[in-house]
Amino acid sequence: MSPDPSIEYAPTSIEAFKDKMENLYKFPPFLVQHLVEVAQNYRDGIFSGTNNAVEKITGTPPLSVQQFIARNRTVFG
Repeated sequence: MSPDPSIEYAPTSIEAFKDKMENLYKFPPFLVQHLVEVAQNYRDGIFSGTNNAVEKITGTPPLSVQQFIARNRTVFG
């Protein structure tokens, strides 16, 4: 029997997300608050676009995911 290859994405409300974290997963309150705020910020577009914060703070430009994996290939197998 082959597995069903279809995957359906259904967005959930932030309130439902919070409820699951609190009641199903029993996350600590500080983590629930943090993840709820991150989810709301994501929905509000706070994380869209780019900036130069990493380079400004560290003096080194950020790496892409591909660059990071290439530099740390041994860790990823």
